[in-house]
Amino acid sequence: MKKAYAAGIPVFTFDVQVTDEEANKLIISHIGSDNYQGGRLAGESMMKATCDKGKIAIVSLPEVTSCILRVDGFKDYLKEHNSSLQIVTELSGKGNRNDAYAVTTDILQAHPAIVGIFAINDPSALGAYAAVKKANKLDQITLVGFDASPAGKQAVFEKKLYDSPQQFPRKMAKGTVHAFVKYLEGEDLPKNNFIRCAHYYYDDSVSDPSRVKEQW
Repeated sequence: MKKAYAAGIPVFTFDVQVTDEEANKLIISHIGSDNYQGGRLAGESMMKATCDKGKIAIVSLPEVTSCILRVDGFKDYLKEHNSSLQIVTELSGKGNRNDAYAVTTDILQAHPAIVGIFAINDPSALGAYAAVKKANKLDQITLVGFDASPAGKQAVFEKKLYDSPQQFPRKMAKGTVHAFVKYLEGEDLPKNNFIRCAHYYYDDSVSDPSRVKEQW
């Protein structure tokens, strides 16, 4: 970032925000999902699916800004709506299925009575699902993912996930190109252009051709 700025090269960020404060100041504009708002959608779904009762867990990824914002939004929604849900643990699944499976297995051993798990992306949610299935707790535990990736959409369709708040990568891509053009035309750009996420429920998945079934 700093070398590009020194060379007079404008830099835009897409999807994941830069965490370094000094480098962030040099960015022309960021285009990405409103991850905080998406996390709030996950919180709303968790309250609805669990009837706002019981203990829940979070499978996180605290090294990535977007995932931190998702967890922040989730927690804030619960707090602002006086939720009775109790978050008993938050552990990193490193954003992938294998580690999420392992960490969820540990969570289930330490907290066998949980009724819900929020995972910060679909790979984590699907890894968590596999652990819940192995523990024979599918009737007890609701899983909420994030992304509405093709595999995540299929998991919602198969009712493995209750919701996977949806990002819109094409909107981000188009927004980035539009930002390039506006910058070259001398227009002022917002520092951040956040694109709102949307719920992705079973009803959304039924007629969605972008679902992709994966074996794991």
